[in-house]
Amino acid sequence: MNNNLFVYSGDCRLCEVGLETELVDINGQQLHTGDVVVVFTENYMPNEATVVVSNQYQTYRVFEHGGEKTVHRKSNVHKPFIMGLAGVDWSDSENPWRALCIKKYTELIEGERWSTFNIRSGRDRSEVEVEALGDETR
Repeated sequence: MNNNLFVYSGDCRLCEVGLETELVDINGQQLHTGDVVVVFTENYMPNEATVVVSNQYQTYRVFEHGGEKTVHRKSNVHKPFIMGLAGVDWSDSENPWRALCIKKYTELIEGERWSTFNIRSGRDRSEVEVEALGDETR
């Protein structure tokens, strides 16, 4: 059984918690997958937090086999992003979005939820098949 902490969208595993990223918050703090952030612009302040993720895994539910879950680890991990803002170029100085880390991944508690995107942290207690997938999956 894998004892690592992961980030999930619903029942779909997205990534391991604690992967380094190139993202930084407004204080220059490097962000990792699993970091909880608030994103805002000059004219927009949200009422909920979101989380830094990566598409490290692809999860399938195979209904022909009784609904068993199959998790595939992608061979080429895609660029980490802040959930809800995957298309934002954070290196662009004209980008109006800002991120502020409010909780580091090291402080996550198993089972925490961020309801805006049905995101949660957790450990996968089931034995799942993990195999490498090529770059063609997103």
